[in-house]
Amino acid sequence: MLPHFNSNNRMLLGYRASVLSNGLTVLTDYMPPEIRREPVEINLYVWAGNWHEPHGKYGLAHLVEHMAVDSTTKKRAREQYVELADRTGSNFNAETREIFTRFDVKTLDPHLLLCLGILLEQVLDYKIVAAELQNEKGAIQEEIRRTEATPQDYAELVAKGNLFGVEPFSLFGLGSIDGVANIDTRDIHTFRLRYYQPENMTLVVTGSYLYTNGSINQRAQMFHHDVVEVANKHFGRFYQSDAVEKSALRTHKISITENAITHKPRNISNLYIVKGTQNGAQTDLAGDLSTELLALIMGSRLTEELRGRNGSIYTAECTYTEWPEEFFYVSTSFHPSRLITITDFVRRTEDSLASSVPDAEFETQISRLRELTRGKYRFGTHPIQEHINRRLGLRENFQDAVRTLEELVPDDVRKVARHIFSQPYSQASLGRME
Repeated sequence: MLPHFNSNNRMLLGYRASVLSNGLTVLTDYMPPEIRREPVEINLYVWAGNWHEPHGKYGLAHLVEHMAVDSTTKKRAREQYVELADRTGSNFNAETREIFTRFDVKTLDPHLLLCLGILLEQVLDYKIVAAELQNEKGAIQEEIRRTEATPQDYAELVAKGNLFGVEPFSLFGLGSIDGVANIDTRDIHTFRLRYYQPENMTLVVTGSYLYTNGSINQRAQMFHHDVVEVANKHFGRFYQSDAVEKSALRTHKISITENAITHKPRNISNLYIVKGTQNGAQTDLAGDLSTELLALIMGSRLTEELRGRNGSIYTAECTYTEWPEEFFYVSTSFHPSRLITITDFVRRTEDSLASSVPDAEFETQISRLRELTRGKYRFGTHPIQEHINRRLGLRENFQDAVRTLEELVPDDVRKVARHIFSQPYSQASLGRME
């Protein structure tokens, strides 16, 4: 057992963690149905995503995910998976992100062990059929085209690509059209051999399960034991192996020295603008949380001033992403006639926050950030999120975050704003200019 379980903490009574002999980490959180009956959620994380892909093969991680979920397997045809999902009322899904791939299923508790077995079977027992490979490559390329046709998403990708000096779609979980076209069967086998190993995975199972007797502690232990037993059955043939060297994670640091502005004319009614930079590569948790707080403050101003007072505004938001690229951006869309008004307001807001942060505004948004943090960690009692953060390379844990939030003052946010808004920025716009 891992040393996170604390029997004196009631909210941790259901939590268990194990590392199997082959390296797989299994985390479970049992919720007694007499306290709150919740559907079971099963998540299998593979700690590899599109930032682990080799140059020119962007979309490889996404294609591996598709082949696991949608291809013919050794044991069941795809139609059988669909029939099982319908019969049990379960929802199977998967997503590829920058540095992880997640396979998940939500189901009712009587079907926990069945659905867990199905999910692991999908991921582990695969084979590649040439016709299906071409179909999946076509499906992914169509997803990419849809993203490129979605102004908000594409403007953000263009801004990121300019900022970091890379192919925009290499930063996104989908991949690029050319990258997907370049992938062959050997690439898939190599990627799976490198990353689809138990020591590079985490299985997380949370929710209720009806046991006929036993204390909460005893039922939590049974819950964990049953999950581990199914995992061992499917992972039993795997052993820790360093036979294939893992590729280094691609990291993205700001590459421009002057502001980079890109406009792509499109025949659409609104003008979409994304302006972004890195958060100044903050080196501590206080800097990260101050940046997140700055995004909330600026986002609130955008909402109140732009969306509230200008009916033509379609979107207005400010966001800080915690992924390793640490992207801080403002996204707006509006009628082209409002271009000068909107861009002037964004600039004045940046200047204002770099000069001072009003106490009332600070208190309102830091209270909101505290609530978001508590929700993220399920009121501070859940170490699963902290495990995920560690695997993602994030600094934050609940105790440190709470302590740091109590210590922050408006000047911390002002210093971050002054630093971020002095950095070179990338701006991408789509639509008609009037």
